[in-house]
Parts: sequence; structure tokens; C-alpha cells
Amino acid sequence: MSDAEVSTRPVVHAPRSEGVQLGDGNIQINLHQAHRRSRRRSTLGWLVAVACATAVLTTLLTAGDGPADHTAAPGDAVKPSGAGVGSASAVERPEVALLESARSECAPSASSVRIDDGGHTMIISRALAKKKPGLGRKPLYCLFEKLEMPASVVFHIENTTPLSGIRSADFHGLSAVWRYSPDDGLNMTVTDAAGGPPAGSA
Repeated sequence: MSDAEVSTRPVVHAPRSEGVQLGDGNIQINLHQAHRRSRRRSTLGWLVAVACATAVLTTLLTAGDGPADHTAAPGDAVKPSGAGVGSASAVERPEVALLESARSECAPSASSVRIDDGGHTMIISRALAKKKPGLGRKPLYCLFEKLEMPASVVFHIENTTPLSGIRSADFHGLSAVWRYSPDDGLNMTVTDAAGGPPAGSA
């Protein structure tokens, strides 16, 4: 190869400006990516802060809504439950109520029928007697009906004679003791289980 050929061959050089432009573009891209990362970190930090604040607020509200204190304050009146002292009079034995109810419905003003032993005993004196009679037939049988006296007991009462002496019968938690004579009539004592045995004879 000759010197002329070497000297006449053009030499191509890349412009320096292009290398600078490529470098500036890379710098811009890097700056843009860094800015996006910074925004993501800022958004993530804000979300974490909001979540923490929400958790703290929820904890405070939950602590404020704890179980209610049902302890009576000083001076508060305590209402009775209905049982115990003072309530015994409200709970009445059905037999006691039955005796008093029967008398008030059948012979409210008759002195020959009285309730004794705190309401546990009914005393019938001189019913159907020939001398100084007490109750008549209608109020007497009204008492038998209100006391729910069985027909068998009523039959025994109707067939009692002076020779029968003192007779007795138990029914529905009640005990009846009676005797009969034409002159003295029917004398009967009806006692509930709580009243114990009748005082004296019928």
C-alpha cells in the first residue's frame, strides 16, 4: 500500500456531542426513576401512618366501651325479689283460701259458721237442728260444694245417726270430723293439713 493511498483515505470520527447527549439522557432517566421511587416510599409511609393511627383510635374506643359496672351506687334502693320476709302473707295456702272463700260465698253473716286457727279451720254448729238451728240445708250444701267434698263423704254425713258417734273423713287435703243428733243438728269441724287436728270434738 502506498503513502498516497494512506493519506487520501478519509477518517470518520463520531461527533463528541452525540456522546454527551447519550449521557444526559441516561441522567434524566435515572432522575425520573429516583423521583418515582421517592413518591412510592412517601405514599407507603403515609399509608402506614394512617393504619397505625386507625389502630390506636380503635383501641381507645374499645377500651372505653368495656363491661358496664352493675354495682349499686351508695344510696341506691335495692328492690326485694318478692321472696323472703314480708312475702309470706302474699303466698297463701289453697286450703286456707278455700275455707274462707266458702264461708264468704255460702254463709257470710251466719254466726254458726266461723273460721278459726288463722284460717285453717272451719267450724259449723247446729246445722239443721230442731232446737236453735244454725245453718239451713241450702247454705250447708253450698259449703259442701265449695269445699269440693266428695259425694261419698256427703253420703256418710247424711246417714249419720246419734248412735254413729263421731265420724271423720279426709279429702283434698282437708279433714272433716262431725256428729249428728236431731236436737243438736250437725256439728262439724273442717281443718286443713297445716291446722292440725281439730280442737275439741265436733
